[in-house]
Amino acid sequence: MTHPRPPSPGHSKRTRLARPVLYALLILVALAYALPLVWMASTSIKPANEALSQSIGLLPRLAPPPPPPPPPGGGGGGGG
Repeated sequence: MTHPRPPSPGHSKRTRLARPVLYALLILVALAYALPLVWMASTSIKPANEALSQSIGLLPRLAPPPPPPPPPGGGGGGGG
């Protein structure tokens, strides 16, 4: 006489519903642990005045582009 096998714990309906919840919880915990590291790394590449300011941002602000150089020859236009 053969005995029926008990149901496998990995295939129950409860396990299939609990696994995504567990993974979501683990991802949230991982983000909570990683956020301070990301914040410190982003602050280390900012200039001091921006790192110490009250503004919030992960990347440093780009400096405005320099003005274009003046045209050669002084720009007087009087050739003679």
